[in-house]
Amino acid sequence: YLYQAATLAEGRVTNPSPAFAEFFAFNYVADDGIRAFGTFPPGWPLALAGASRADIPAWLLTPVLGTATLFVMWGLARQLHGPRVAVLATALTAISGFFVFNAGSFFSHTFCGFLLLLAAYFAARSTRNAWFALLVGFAIGWAVLTRYFTGTVVGVAVIALLVRATWPRTGRSLALVVLGGTPWILILLAYNRALSGNIW
Repeated sequence: YLYQAATLAEGRVTNPSPAFAEFFAFNYVADDGIRAFGTFPPGWPLALAGASRADIPAWLLTPVLGTATLFVMWGLARQLHGPRVAVLATALTAISGFFVFNAGSFFSHTFCGFLLLLAAYFAARSTRNAWFALLVGFAIGWAVLTRYFTGTVVGVAVIALLVRATWPRTGRSLALVVLGGTPWILILLAYNRALSGNIW
């Protein structure tokens, strides 16, 4: 992730293949003899690259996101089930070893979880403001670019929540979701083309 982020922060998608590349082989860095590039989805490296350009240390990002996740979880649970469930859900998450471990690492799980919870929060509140659906699409789109499978599967569940919250004015909300996610679709297609010559 850090290698990919450093590359993106320099305005590149790939790096020149190093001399004696066989000595620098790594599972998640591809090298075709001409170019070397990270093989992870670009969503989390983009966030890390943005932090780097803003002089925010990479090690600080996931702890901050983990803390923000707890606040969003509390808000979502309170919106859906009331304050008692909100406190319980947030407390159980805060003491989860898996959550704490990932919030102290450079893995993409914390960022993806934050984005999907944020999308769910805006979906639950879209009864008050239909334009929240735009933010739902934006957050889901970035989550899909962070972890393809997780972002897609959980994103479908979030959209189901949005449909329930906005029924029967669902059409407009879904259109706004698509609009919000479109920039990430375009970024993914451009990223794929830069790496492989094919948008797919």
